[in-house]
Amino acid sequence: MPGSQELTPTILTPPVGGQNQFSVSTNYASQGEVIVTYRGIAGNQPGTYKNNLALWNGSLPNMTVQPLQIIAIESNNQPNSVPFEFAFEPTDYCLTYQVGKDISTMCAMTSFSFSVMARILRAMAFWRYTNVPVTPPAAVSIKILKITTDSVQVIYSTLPGYQPQRYGNWIGLWPGWAIPYGSPEPLGKAKINGDFSEGIVNIDHISLYSGLSYTLIYFMQGPETDEHRFSAASLLYFSV
Repeated sequence: MPGSQELTPTILTPPVGGQNQFSVSTNYASQGEVIVTYRGIAGNQPGTYKNNLALWNGSLPNMTVQPLQIIAIESNNQPNSVPFEFAFEPTDYCLTYQVGKDISTMCAMTSFSFSVMARILRAMAFWRYTNVPVTPPAAVSIKILKITTDSVQVIYSTLPGYQPQRYGNWIGLWPGWAIPYGSPEPLGKAKINGDFSEGIVNIDHISLYSGLSYTLIYFMQGPETDEHRFSAASLLYFSV
């Protein structure tokens, strides 16, 4: 039998209108409301799969405390925008998008701030809204580090402070252009065996062939859960 040989992957572009990961952003509407725009991977049904939005005090989510408020996504449309009502104060906030009912499925975030303006405007009780560019990772993502004929080495990145092993995160590999919802068992898979928010994982004991396309998918819930296939957070199409 020939030994393992290194392959050169070609990253494939998602279908028109699709993307490899989730995204969320906010726009100012009024002192008590922001408009949240979200977009997910192809095939996701936000309302059916119990996606939700969570508001946190501070510019990053702190999962040792409860979020300030959670609202459910009711529509299956994506991209889409929804109003988020809250008694905002002149401080920093962040908002996370969950692909399931549990906070542990957070897969995208954005930061924003209601900061006090100049002294004269403070006297008039006006606040300034700022949509803060997110320097830390703004979404769960995956990249290929190395591919051979019998393994794939993947770099993964989750949100700041997130613990992927604790919450049962894993990555699966499928032949062809797969979507997580209703797909058969993967060709190979690997659990995330560390609680650092970023790391490297290997999917071993597989057979890859030149000329074929494949799909990598990152999941926020373990395969033993009933709703794990609905918890897909990021995917990557490639050929070798």
